[in-house]
Amino acid sequence: AMDEMVIFFESLPDVGAGEYEDLCVGDDAITLVGSPSGGTFSGDFVNNNTFNPEVAGTYTLTYLYESDNGCVGEATTMIVVGNCGCMNPATANAGQSISICEGEVIELSGVIGGGASSAIWSGGQGTFSDNEDLHAIYTPTESEVEQGSVTLVLATNDPDGSGPCLPAFSTVTITINLLPLVMAGEYEDICCVDGSDNLILNGIPSGGVFSGIGVVDGTFDCSIAGNGTHNILYTYTNASGCINEAETTIEVKQAPSITLSGGGELCCDEPSVTIDVETDCDNLTSSGWTGPNGSSGAEFPIVAEQSGSYIAFVSCDNGCEAEAEMEITSCSQITVLFFQTIVASSSTSADGGASVTVNGGTAPYAYAWSFNEEVISTEQALVDVLPGTYTVVVTDANGCEISGEVVIEFVTNTNDPIWAKSIKIYPNPNEGIFNIELAERIQVDFNITNMLGQTIYESVLPFGKKTVSLAHIPAGIYYLKLQSEGQFVLKKLVIEN
Repeated sequence: AMDEMVIFFESLPDVGAGEYEDLCVGDDAITLVGSPSGGTFSGDFVNNNTFNPEVAGTYTLTYLYESDNGCVGEATTMIVVGNCGCMNPATANAGQSISICEGEVIELSGVIGGGASSAIWSGGQGTFSDNEDLHAIYTPTESEVEQGSVTLVLATNDPDGSGPCLPAFSTVTITINLLPLVMAGEYEDICCVDGSDNLILNGIPSGGVFSGIGVVDGTFDCSIAGNGTHNILYTYTNASGCINEAETTIEVKQAPSITLSGGGELCCDEPSVTIDVETDCDNLTSSGWTGPNGSSGAEFPIVAEQSGSYIAFVSCDNGCEAEAEMEITSCSQITVLFFQTIVASSSTSADGGASVTVNGGTAPYAYAWSFNEEVISTEQALVDVLPGTYTVVVTDANGCEISGEVVIEFVTNTNDPIWAKSIKIYPNPNEGIFNIELAERIQVDFNITNMLGQTIYESVLPFGKKTVSLAHIPAGIYYLKLQSEGQFVLKKLVIEN
């Protein structure tokens, strides 16, 4: 919801207090005329807007006028009252009206002249250092401070006794401004950790200035101040120029340090690691740690059995706390074994094989192939073995193990196809270049695989002879598979670079 308000600003009335000729002591009272009419005059010897020249001196009169809209205007005028008929009249000037602040004294500055030879200060409820001294010091009372002003009178002596001359009088008004009520604020103790717990200082009223050890631009920097109790001063100056201050204290405590060391990586050969905790807190009130999956404990060192974040914390008897964090990781585990097999040519042929590929873990890997619980090979590829079930155990660099079984099968049809009887492969062994000859007029597809079962070459064998060049591949045992019309034959190649 919204609402509107219209505000009108009225001008102050144009006010005048009038001008008046000099008067003599004893003259008739004069009527004071201000403009606009209807206002009120005030000042010494003023009554119902008339001035009675009873005493010689210079008088400042004030005229106040309130307009129909409630706005008040003000004007002043001066009237001089002399000792008419006195050849050398006394004069007195109590000085300009001044303002002071609560707690200050008033340094008066009176001036006399003419026939006057001395003067006496009077008025007020306070005390003068010497009321016959034109430059006396006046100390106001508490009630005058509360009232906010005091008027003092400077009166000269009578220059000629019973003659026509009279004493001169002058007044001065002193405005007394109260000191501002100032508060520096209250602050909790600080456990200082590398300057991160700095305080923003807040004084009342705002706009003052803080000072003290560790104070920088209205902020308390505990790293600069150091440990201990620090006195902080707040100074404020109000619109009257009066200054007051307030003090507060801030206690800086030594925050404990905490350091984590050790740790490491969880793995098969190290299912747990130890996190050492060091702190400079001599008197612990509490300590402990939290870890992954809701794990926790109260004792140090920390025995970490899971990967994740571990946080150690301590509390000292001075109320300060600290914590530190360490991340524990796990090594890569072997997750899967992939097998490639080479089918043996018959149930009694030692030309089968198998190879294993590892997923996960940390290289290098160690291999142990066994048959009937007897290790028969430590290579990645198992070659030239009889059909059967073989077990392999793979161990990575971290000692993590995984095992698996593979079955090497054999060709049940021991009769080679008729077309296969005319195939010749030479030279074999070779250095990567060899010939394949086929006497039958049929199309034979063939491919060559390594011990990992990966195809490295494939083509079509036409009638006649084909030269194959594999000079770019490493030495080793390879398998040539030829097939046609749903039948195939497997031949072993040996390449020696």
